Amino acid sequence: MLPVIRPIQYLRGIAAMMVVWHHSISQIDGTKGFIPAPEFGKYGVDLFFVISGFIMLVTTWDKPITPGEFVRHRIRRIVPLYWMATLLMITIDIISPAMFKTFKFDAPSLLKSLFFIPYYSLSSPGDIYPLLVPGWTLNIEMFFYAMFAITLLVERNWRTPLMVVALAALVVAGQVLQPVSAGWRIYTNYRLLEFGAGMILGRLWMMRAVAKRRPVDTRPNLLSYLGDASYSIYLTHLFTLGMLRAIWVNMVHAPSLMSSIALMAVSLAVSAGVGYLCYQLVERPLTTWISNRRLVIRIEAIGDNSG
Repeated sequence: MLPVIRPIQYLRGIAAMMVVWHHSISQIDGTKGFIPAPEFGKYGVDLFFVISGFIMLVTTWDKPITPGEFVRHRIRRIVPLYWMATLLMITIDIISPAMFKTFKFDAPSLLKSLFFIPYYSLSSPGDIYPLLVPGWTLNIEMFFYAMFAITLLVERNWRTPLMVVALAALVVAGQVLQPVSAGWRIYTNYRLLEFGAGMILGRLWMMRAVAKRRPVDTRPNLLSYLGDASYSIYLTHLFTLGMLRAIWVNMVHAPSLMSSIALMAVSLAVSAGVGYLCYQLVERPLTTWISNRRLVIRIEAIGDNSG
C-alpha cells in the first residue's frame, strides 16, 4: 500500500477552498466590488482534475487491479455521498421551495444526475449541470475513470502515453466538430487534458520515488485535514453558503469593505468546518461500512464455494 503523499493532500485541500472562495464571493451582491481579488477560485476545479490523474496513476502503479475492481472502488468512493447530497437537495426543495428559487427537476433529470449522464440543465438553460451543480465535474471524472480502467489491461509503462493520446484526440475532435449534444460536449471538454497532465506528473513522481525512496512525512496539519475532507467540502459547500446567505442578508443590509471581508472569512471557515464534519460523520463511516459489507459478502461467498 502506498503511503499518503502529503503535498497532494495539501493541494486537494487548497483546491477545495479555491472552489469555496469562487462561490462565496458571488453570494452577496456587491462583495466583489469590495474584494477586487483576481478570479483564481474557479481554477480549483482544474487543480482537482490534475490531482485526479496523478492519484489514479500512482495508486495503481504497483497494484495488480482489474478494470472491474478499479471501477467498483471508484463507485464506492464517489457515488454514496453524491447521491445523498443530490437527494438532500431535492428533499429541501420539496419541503421549502423558496430555498432554491431557480431549482427545477423532473424524473429524467434526477436519473441522469444520479448516473452521471450529462444533460442541459432545467434550472440553468444552456448549461450542462446535474441537479447538484458541483456534480458537473463528476460527469467528467467518471468518463476519465472509465477510460483509465481500460488502460489497466495494458502494461503500466504504456498507460500514460495511450491515455494522453486518447484524451488529446477527443479534445481535438471536439474543437473540430463543435458538438452540440451535452454528452459529447462533456466528453470532448478541454479539461480532459488536465487528467493527462496529472498522469504525466504521476509517472515522473513514481520514477523519482523509486529512485530516491525518501521517507514520507505523515504528520497531519490543517491542510492535510482539508485534503482528507476535500470531497465532502466540495459537495456540501453550496448548502452551507446558501444557509449563510439567508442569515447574512438579515444581518447586513448594505455591504461594506469590513462586512465583505467578514463574509468571506466566515464562508471559508464554516464551509471547511461543515465539510470536515460531513467527512468524519458521514463520508468516512459510510465508505468504511460499504467496504466492510463487501468484504463480508466476499468471505461468505468463498465459504459457500469451499463447502
